[in-house]
Amino acid sequence: MWQFFLIFILMLLTAATPALADEKPKEPSTLQVRGEALLEVPADEVRLSIGISSSGKTADTVLEENSRALRRVEQALREAGLEAGEYSTGHFSLQPNWSPRPRTAATDWKPEIAGYTVINSLQIRSRKLDKIGRWIEVAGKQGANDIGQVVFALADPRQHREKAIREATANALADARTLAEAAGVKLERILQLQLDQPGQAPVLRMAESARVRTLAADLAPPIVAPDDLQVRAGISLTWQIAE
Repeated sequence: MWQFFLIFILMLLTAATPALADEKPKEPSTLQVRGEALLEVPADEVRLSIGISSSGKTADTVLEENSRALRRVEQALREAGLEAGEYSTGHFSLQPNWSPRPRTAATDWKPEIAGYTVINSLQIRSRKLDKIGRWIEVAGKQGANDIGQVVFALADPRQHREKAIREATANALADARTLAEAAGVKLERILQLQLDQPGQAPVLRMAESARVRTLAADLAPPIVAPDDLQVRAGISLTWQIAE
């Protein structure tokens, strides 16, 4: 008798399984939008390096000559409006120059130190964008032959990034409401909110042109006119649609 009772219970459980499966919670309907913002912001800071590369027979001699020349460049820049807090010691290196291998070198030939090269520079970071051309000119007249990359940037990029984020979020919200109204649905709540990573600000590369222009003392200061920098932000929103 108990065997029939067990079979009856198993049949009930088998019949109830599809019903239990049908009772699983239904995935909510969602609406996804993306908002973007692009700000054109004038650069308010410039960064560049101005230095001197010197070569000589002995390390002491070339180092002394290079230091004197860089001090002349520093003094000229100070007279042209560069202040103490706007520059610091930049790249410095002292490297040996090895003799080249002759075509008919002996089997036991070894390179020898033929001299030394010193590279010493000042790293400039200033908000005086209108002075850059003049500084490059006066540095070149004092012997600067290693004008580094000129980079225009924002002194406080965070405040512009925050503004872009606010605009991108407002655009995403506006698009979501418009889309929901057009589709005849109601937005219930935000399920997911995602912010993209900030991009890098554009860089103006003019190292080669600056170096060529400063080799001749009778040339006018190079014209340095940076374009506006772009600050971007992107927001992705996922809304739950009310049933």
